[in-house]
Amino acid sequence: MLPKRKLTFWLKIILSGLFGTMLLVFMAGSIAKINLQARYPAPGELIDLGGYKLHLSCLGTGQPTVVMEAGLGNSSFTWARIQPAAARLTRVCVYDRAGLGWSDISPRPRLSTDMVDELHTLLAKANVAAPYLLVGHSMGGMLALHYTYLYPPQVVGLVLVDAQHPDWAVRTPAALAPVEEQLLTEAQAQLPVIRFLAATGFLAVAPSVIGSDPRLPVETQASDQALNATRASIAETSIAEWIAKTQSLQQVYDLGITTVGEIPVSVLESGKRDHTATPSALSEETLTQLEALDHELQLKFAALSPNSELIVVEDSGHFIQLERPEVVIDAIRRVLDQAK
Repeated sequence: MLPKRKLTFWLKIILSGLFGTMLLVFMAGSIAKINLQARYPAPGELIDLGGYKLHLSCLGTGQPTVVMEAGLGNSSFTWARIQPAAARLTRVCVYDRAGLGWSDISPRPRLSTDMVDELHTLLAKANVAAPYLLVGHSMGGMLALHYTYLYPPQVVGLVLVDAQHPDWAVRTPAALAPVEEQLLTEAQAQLPVIRFLAATGFLAVAPSVIGSDPRLPVETQASDQALNATRASIAETSIAEWIAKTQSLQQVYDLGITTVGEIPVSVLESGKRDHTATPSALSEETLTQLEALDHELQLKFAALSPNSELIVVEDSGHFIQLERPEVVIDAIRRVLDQAK
């Protein structure tokens, strides 16, 4: 048995070694995080909304300006296959809602009223003048409808990409609630780990382990991984939007929007069940109910204007802009022609 003095000496050596190793690991993580952020800066402008900044990126020239609104928890990356091509037609702007992409976290709730107001303020501060053609995917379609209701003179056309209708606030099948609640609980349980790994830079050492949507362009996947590796706010905001979703839907539902006037509206509906967008725990009966309800509500979107179209994209799931980008671009072109 070692004498007490020698045992203490070796314990100090071991602890010092462990501390030094941990310090080196943390330093490596911090350096990797700084380098990764430097490699993937925001491609657009960071516009100050009063203590926090939102990222806005515009391409092309012309009027009306196309403004694109992503779905729940999604950033401007979701439009990576649309913006460059659509920018050959007119000016096209994408942005990241607060807390997503390159945008700062907002002090405001993630409710439809707040997010629509932030978009309105962003466009004004960035001098992106109306008129606008709004393109919205999923929950972003509901936000585009809300924006059109609040600022009708500014909007001359809508393209709704498998959009979420506000009637989901009162029409969602009861079987969906416990499944979504379980998924939300699991996501919330992962947040402390994500915060730690992002803050220390551990994820930045190997951002590819996070994964990204393979339907995105390769360079966009790399940017997506870099942001998720260095910004815990993305996961936090995605969950915050998810928690607020029902209340946001209710806000727009309570407005009782039945018309947007005679502006052109293109409604694109996915025709293929998207297993990446629907919980696998749902029964076949519930999935069939959801599909029937969604089609009914897409028809309600098409009834918003006498100058509308409904196109069922049979070979695409929920993310039509990634699976069939040419369909979305053609819809933008048609609505632009009519709006002009």
